[in-house]
Amino acid sequence: MAQGASLLVEKLYRENRLHGIVGLGGSVGTEIATAVMRALPLGTPKLCISTIRNTAPYVGTKDVMMLYPVVDLAGGPNLNRVERKVLTNAAKAITGMVEREVADGEEKPLIAASMIRITTAYVQAAKLFLEARGYEVVVFHANGAGGAALEEMVRGGAIVGVLDTTTHELADELVGGIGSAGPKRLEAAAEARIPQVLCPGGLELAMFHTLDTIPSKFRRRHFFRHSESYTLMRLTRNEITRLGGTMADKVDKEAAAPIAVVLPVKGWSAYDHVDGRCFR
Repeated sequence: MAQGASLLVEKLYRENRLHGIVGLGGSVGTEIATAVMRALPLGTPKLCISTIRNTAPYVGTKDVMMLYPVVDLAGGPNLNRVERKVLTNAAKAITGMVEREVADGEEKPLIAASMIRITTAYVQAAKLFLEARGYEVVVFHANGAGGAALEEMVRGGAIVGVLDTTTHELADELVGGIGSAGPKRLEAAAEARIPQVLCPGGLELAMFHTLDTIPSKFRRRHFFRHSESYTLMRLTRNEITRLGGTMADKVDKEAAAPIAVVLPVKGWSAYDHVDGRCFR
């Protein structure tokens, strides 16, 4: 059902007959609606009203807006006051997105960059440097979904170069942290044969939620309380060595594409520097 609907909306989009999409449902309805939404290009207004709270699998790497209705939507001819308010807000939201379409700006070559808070200073400086030279920089939050989105956008052909300064998602893939972007991370740029710069930004850390969610085998490790919801765990020397081997293997396979590896000698992240500053 979802596949057939996806083909239909793609056809309508190509014919310029579809300008936005809204869906509603519980588990099944959400699954069908968001599968169709993910088939549409970035920037097409997409809104799903869903009673599912863990919506990450349904959003994936697309710009799908999720609205939690608080109450179950029982249906029927008479809506209660909560349903009326939620559905009215949803209608206003999708209408506003469609009617206030964002105009395309000047077309500049796109550079993809990876960043999290502990590598922000370096990426912001690099962004200003590239923008001054006529590039547009798209920054991806390297929290798993961000890295996967970066790889997907590179494979889509819109990116001319990658500044992959925050590769810590490899650490999460290695130890089972919550920020893994999968085993194919760092491979799209080579496949596309576009230039890339790699850096072990945040590679010494893996990401978990609160301390009580961390597997007991890691309890004797060194941790940083990054925020109320996230905890960073420092990796061991052996684990970092393994990650170095993983990056080396990927670089070796990517020899046909222009690539440079930068190794900061005064810290790989804000938590890896003596005065708490990043990439000095």
